[in-house]
Amino acid sequence: MAKISVDGLIASVESAMGWPYVSPGTNDSRGIDCSGLLVYAYRRAGQRIYHGSNTIARKYVHKLEPLTSVKQLQRGMAVFKWNPNTPSKFSDGRGDFQHVGVVTRTNPLRIVHASSAAGKVVADSKLGKWKWCAYLDAVDYGGGDMGILEDIAKMFGGGQTPAATTQTDLQPTTMTDLGTSPSVPAGTSPQQAGEIGATRIVTAASGNTVRVREAPGGAKIAELPLGTRVTALGGKVDRSGVEWTKIRYEAEGWMMSKFLKGGV
Repeated sequence: MAKISVDGLIASVESAMGWPYVSPGTNDSRGIDCSGLLVYAYRRAGQRIYHGSNTIARKYVHKLEPLTSVKQLQRGMAVFKWNPNTPSKFSDGRGDFQHVGVVTRTNPLRIVHASSAAGKVVADSKLGKWKWCAYLDAVDYGGGDMGILEDIAKMFGGGQTPAATTQTDLQPTTMTDLGTSPSVPAGTSPQQAGEIGATRIVTAASGNTVRVREAPGGAKIAELPLGTRVTALGGKVDRSGVEWTKIRYEAEGWMMSKFLKGGV
């Protein structure tokens, strides 16, 4: 199974800011707790993780170590509050990893977590009581996301991406609203692709799924199977003329408009 991009993980975690704290919650905007925040982020990326900070610390991370300095941290890492009293369900004597958060920025520090004290999802700017840190097994902490090139290739029936196309060319440096740009790709109606409230069906000339991104040309946050029905929320055209539609499925994100057709 493909790993979750660190940018996609962070985008999902940040999108939950302000959601009410409920334990156990529904792992969405109706209510969420600390490990539920990771359940939500993993679900948006098509993956699963156990609900429970102690199990996450013991089974879903690597390089777990005591946290004494911000210099140890990297974006997308999990951090834990801890006490030495091991819960009765565990017999390893490793203590109680009682609370989990996600590092979304290191300079300045930003740790997003669902706080029972605050009653909602908040962000910390200091280490404070965060005592352990680790890398999440399912997250890719490496380089940039090249999947967008594969998305472009799908437009051409699964063949090679056009030689003139590069990842840099596809970055959404400037955006214009659909229907106002002269560079909308031929054969696609910008009004139709970005029509708010319209039902669209995910389609492609090859493959089984199409990526959903946090922003036009941004990090992947999910993959939707062909045939999935989504709701269009508007659209954009990037500098290179690639058209994108904002969609709602179980969450929200952006998909190239070429992969969406009208639904009934």
